[in-house]
Amino acid sequence: RHREVGRDVKSFRDGTIEALRQDPDIIVIGEMRDPETIMTALEVTDSGHKVFSTLHTASAVESIDRIIAEVPPMEQDRVRNRLADVLLCVISQKLVPSLDGKRVLAKEVMLSTPSIKAAIKNNNTSEIYQMIAESNELGMITMEQDLRRLYLEGKISRETAMNYANNKRRMAELLSTV
Repeated sequence: RHREVGRDVKSFRDGTIEALRQDPDIIVIGEMRDPETIMTALEVTDSGHKVFSTLHTASAVESIDRIIAEVPPMEQDRVRNRLADVLLCVISQKLVPSLDGKRVLAKEVMLSTPSIKAAIKNNNTSEIYQMIAESNELGMITMEQDLRRLYLEGKISRETAMNYANNKRRMAELLSTV
């Protein structure tokens, strides 16, 4: 059952607690904007529930870093460890202008592998981008790799690929081989 903060419940935490009483398989939290919501989402996973949520970030690494940075410094190690244990996937997406005047989805997909879990636990999230880039066979893809794919398929321009890349240098490298 859908619950709206401010109308049905006082907070995301209250809504989540009410949702747990209905024995859901999945809980969707609209957006994780504050420490209370982040901590609640992580606590819900303790009972075996899957949690889906959104963040306004541009990449998987930025999403992970934002979750950790949102909580007080004394909680960050605990959150980092818990997140590494329960995170399954991060999907970042952008709608970019296509050559036909519409928009097309560009995405980044990170799946939680043992090496990615270790990078999160050890506060080495800067290593994750390369892990994603080297794990296409597992279904992972960086935003830049997907923008390159869209360019090669003739769906977007080279300029659009560059404009929407998170890492302009990496994007230029990927396009230089075309």
